[in-house]
Amino acid sequence: MFRSDKSPKEGDIYKTVKIDDHVFELKFGYYADFERELGEPVVIYPDLSENKLYTKNGSLLVTAIQDPCAHYEVHDSKQKNECCGDCIHYIRHGDEIGVCGRLNRNTDIIMN
Repeated sequence: MFRSDKSPKEGDIYKTVKIDDHVFELKFGYYADFERELGEPVVIYPDLSENKLYTKNGSLLVTAIQDPCAHYEVHDSKQKNECCGDCIHYIRHGDEIGVCGRLNRNTDIIMN
């Protein structure tokens, strides 16, 4: 595969995203070893489903690509992917990172 000098390399920083006091350094890489054979690295997002983080007001931080929770409601009934980014409760705060507008730890209830 041809790779130009401008192509991203594994470990290169894509961008830094800040939400409240949380800073995410997004780097290029691979989610699985077999992907190295398939092409150039992709942007790797934090696993916020395993490592839960919250905003100052208590909203749960999520990535657009993570699996949705039980409160998932799809934006478009034609949408085939079930991920947080397709949910009506997802509020984008930058590059594929946002908050769940439905869950809040400060109130310990579901927001409407």
